[in-house]
Amino acid sequence: MVKFLADPINRQKGDDLPVSAFAGYEDGVIDMGLTAFEKRGIAVNVPVWDSSKCLQCNKCSLVCPHAVIRPYLLNEAEKDAAPDGFAVLPVRNKAGLYFSLQT
Repeated sequence: MVKFLADPINRQKGDDLPVSAFAGYEDGVIDMGLTAFEKRGIAVNVPVWDSSKCLQCNKCSLVCPHAVIRPYLLNEAEKDAAPDGFAVLPVRNKAGLYFSLQT
């Protein structure tokens, strides 16, 4: 049954699945090994932002195949409320704004 569910979802046809297709999975728990049916690879390495080399161009977030690199534009209050370890850079040519990339 897992393959029955995975195929339409990977083809982006999940809305076409009837409710009866989820019998036995109502609690959200699914069988192990479902990723064997996925067509994409899973990242082995996690990117780390090197703020000393960052140009603030956001190209890294555009080309990331897993969409895990997220750029953020923060104001002074948001920067001050950020948790410890949240690296920020002042935005070039924009006083009072800060740039951050998070993964």
